Amino acid sequence: QVLTATVTDDNVVEHDHSCLITHVATSSDTNYDLLEIVDKTIHIIDNDLAIVNISDSIAVEGEDLSFDVTLSNPSNTPVTIHLASSDGTAQADDDYTALDTNLTFNPLEMNKTVTIATHDDFLLENNEFLTVTVTLNEPSETASIGIGQGIGTINDNTCDVTMRDPRNHLKSSGVQV
Repeated sequence: QVLTATVTDDNVVEHDHSCLITHVATSSDTNYDLLEIVDKTIHIIDNDLAIVNISDSIAVEGEDLSFDVTLSNPSNTPVTIHLASSDGTAQADDDYTALDTNLTFNPLEMNKTVTIATHDDFLLENNEFLTVTVTLNEPSETASIGIGQGIGTINDNTCDVTMRDPRNHLKSSGVQV
């Protein structure tokens, strides 16, 4: 006899796995008493992959940048990634708090948020940016990087105000709004 096992394709990253099918034959016919029944192992190769993506973020100076970090598919095992910020026109310590950390998605978890504090420096300046880069902690057969860099934009919260004094002279100064 032929036994057919149908495998259901899903989107859960569950790694390759196997299952054992055992048989038992019972009959009142004594001819079956000597029948050898062999157990069969089925190997299932998982075709799913968890792709890690990070969003961009925009915040006003003095507020937190919030980056959404997502997996494209849930995983039955933890997925750990590393996140690190790097300066663009924004400078760590002066404009924002640097980020250098690991982030773990627990089994079946697909969404996390990472925040970076920005610093209000009360200077009149252009908007500034930084980059957050995502890497895998170790090579993985079940996870890969999709969008691996998020851009954080820090919008300046000061503006240039021009005023006239009574003698009709123009003055300009940065004023926080």
